[in-house]
Amino acid sequence: MTTAIYSPSGLNAGIGFAVPVDTVNRVVPQLIAHGRYTLPSIGITVDPRADAMVARAGLSGAMILAVASGSEAERAGLKPAQRRSDGYIAMGDLIAAIKGEPVRNAAKLNALLDDHKPGETVTLTAAHGDQKRDVRLHVDAGT
Repeated sequence: MTTAIYSPSGLNAGIGFAVPVDTVNRVVPQLIAHGRYTLPSIGITVDPRADAMVARAGLSGAMILAVASGSEAERAGLKPAQRRSDGYIAMGDLIAAIKGEPVRNAAKLNALLDDHKPGETVTLTAAHGDQKRDVRLHVDAGT
């Protein structure tokens, strides 16, 4: 589905931007039913603004900033970043991959999660320092 055309001349020539039909089929019913689309959730919070800190540390992945209380992510032992008493941030776990596909940053994590429906189970790779471990979590409807 074409969503926009960039045309410096104003004619029907230029660059077209499109949304894949699978995305349209997944998102539009939610828009009609609820007036908004919510990304699937796995009980953690990430933010693209933390990507720079991850990159400065020479790492790759989506930094976990919060873990929902009572969630599967909490029960699986995923650890969020913590602000230390000296004002610095102690990095928590990073999501390094979902179903074996590398996660470079928060946007990639959200894009990969968007491919899953509530109720599905995903295996993600959580990294902390040099240690990595696989964690299986159910995908929930976000809030």
